[in-house]
Amino acid sequence: MAISKEKQDQLIETRKKQIREAALALFDEKGYSATKISDISAKAGISKGLIYHYYETKEDILYSFREPLLECLQECSAQPSGLESLKLAWLRILSYPYYKDYIPPLRIIFTAVIRGELPHQFIDEIVGEDFGRKYFGDIVRRMQKEGDCREGDPEILGEIVWHYIMGCMADMSLKEDKNDFHSNLKEVLSLLK
Repeated sequence: MAISKEKQDQLIETRKKQIREAALALFDEKGYSATKISDISAKAGISKGLIYHYYETKEDILYSFREPLLECLQECSAQPSGLESLKLAWLRILSYPYYKDYIPPLRIIFTAVIRGELPHQFIDEIVGEDFGRKYFGDIVRRMQKEGDCREGDPEILGEIVWHYIMGCMADMSLKEDKNDFHSNLKEVLSLLK
C-alpha cells in the first residue's frame, strides 16, 4: 500500500531533522572536520546510504541549518521589546550554559570557520554579509525607540554587538569544556546605555 504524498513529505522532513540533529551534536562535540558521515549515520540510527539520499555532502548538512537558524532569529526578533529580543538572541547564539538541549547552529558554523574547517565567507552565505548591521541594527533601533539604548547609528551599534558575540563564540571555541564558558550580556548592555 502506497503512502500519501503528505505522509511521504512528513517522513522526508522527519529524516532530515533526525540527520541535522545528529550532525549538529557531533559537530559540537567533535568538530566539523573530525565528524564523518558514518558518525552521523550511527548517531541518527540510520544507514549511511540513507543520509546520502537526503544530503550529497557533509557541507550540505551544514547548509541545511540555515532555515532553522533563520526561524530562531525571527523568533528572537518577535519578542515584545528590543531588549528581550537581544537577550534571547544572545542566549540562543551562545547557548551554554543556558540551554542544555539546544545547540546553536550559528555557533557551530562560526566555530568551524574559526578552526579553518570552512571558508570564512561561509557565515556570510548562511546569515548574510551585513548580518550584524542589519539584524542587530534593527534590534538596537527598537531599543533606542523604547529608551533602552543610547543614541547613535543603530547599524554601527548592531555591528558592535555582533562583533562582541563573535568574540564570545571564538572564546568558547577554545574552551575544552563549553559548559565552563560564561558570557556577560551586562557588558554589551553597558556599551549600549
